[in-house]
Amino acid sequence: NEDVMAADRDGLSSEVNLIPEIGLVDCGKEELIPASAMPGGRKVGDMVHAILEDLLTGGQCVVGDEADLKMALRPLLELHMPRIQLASCWEEKLAEMLTRCLVQNIPDVGEGFRLLDLPREQLACEMPFLLRSGDRETPVDFEQFASAFERSKCPEYAKRARQIDLKGLKGFLSGFIDLTFLWEGKWYLLDYKSNRLGTRVSDYGRESLKEAMVMHDYVLQYHLYSVALDQLLRQRVPDYSYESHFGGAIYLFLRGFDGK
Repeated sequence: NEDVMAADRDGLSSEVNLIPEIGLVDCGKEELIPASAMPGGRKVGDMVHAILEDLLTGGQCVVGDEADLKMALRPLLELHMPRIQLASCWEEKLAEMLTRCLVQNIPDVGEGFRLLDLPREQLACEMPFLLRSGDRETPVDFEQFASAFERSKCPEYAKRARQIDLKGLKGFLSGFIDLTFLWEGKWYLLDYKSNRLGTRVSDYGRESLKEAMVMHDYVLQYHLYSVALDQLLRQRVPDYSYESHFGGAIYLFLRGFDGK
């Protein structure tokens, strides 16, 4: 299992922004997913991140159809899979999963939007950030911090936030956002997750995804990411307005892409 501290190299902060929730798609299917039995862990997650970054920033995504995209994926899989000792029998299923990730429509961003269509000049992979997380004069108020989630789109996370025991936290939080991109005048952040939530497509439905977002502190994570991106855009975008320029946060649970 991944968590916000290890898999994403991030810690915690008291700064919470109330981010509009992007809709979850409830698939309601019982078919087995192609990658349900594929090994998991940090190395597999890092490999998938590296391959998607190579595709999005290296120009390999400029392809004619899904078959061409799979062909572009193969040399990257053949390069990375032996490095983590992942058996070659998973190459076809990984190629299918990553292809579907790139060609799947994400309607909350825009009608017909696909990651495959993103111009390289409108995206940034692994964007670093630095957030202040309290100091000697103004320590983090975790009760106020947790209460903010009660007014958010995921109020059930407030209970879990109150269990965070980081008294005396001060200094800075640093991390990396998997993908930030601009689409039709709005900025979005996107995070890839390779968690295994089950063996069937229905295990990646609305309730299962919401439970995973709370259990693994991804609710907290996307708020931190959003604060970081909002602060950057305020410095870089002329006449910036959160309401006008901030599009939202997207979490892609990659194993849930069933290839259909």
